[in-house]
Amino acid sequence: MDLLSRIFKILWLSLWLGLATLTIFAPVIVSALLDLTGNLPFSLSKVWAWIMLKVTGVRPEVTDREKIMKGRSYVIIANHQSHFDALALVTTLGIQFRWVAKKELLKVPLFGHALYLSNS
Repeated sequence: MDLLSRIFKILWLSLWLGLATLTIFAPVIVSALLDLTGNLPFSLSKVWAWIMLKVTGVRPEVTDREKIMKGRSYVIIANHQSHFDALALVTTLGIQFRWVAKKELLKVPLFGHALYLSNS
């Protein structure tokens, strides 16, 4: 891939990232303030994650999803082999879950505030 193509790709993905983030940020914050369970903000975050996966062309593949039983508790651990781990988890598991995240993520503009308010 030549330099011009790489620059165009980076700009295109950055545009979508910015638009999707700014569009979904306000609804996530409002829903986080109104829904103390965190379920609604989580559901809205799935929209953002889906957009990011579609724009980047990433297609997560899930195996053994049928082994996840409703009503049971699980600890799900991402190995962070990719920047897309979190997006794949949110969009493909089909269950509500909460994050355990390092406190430094709360300092990330917009994301950290939404994470804190959504009881994740």
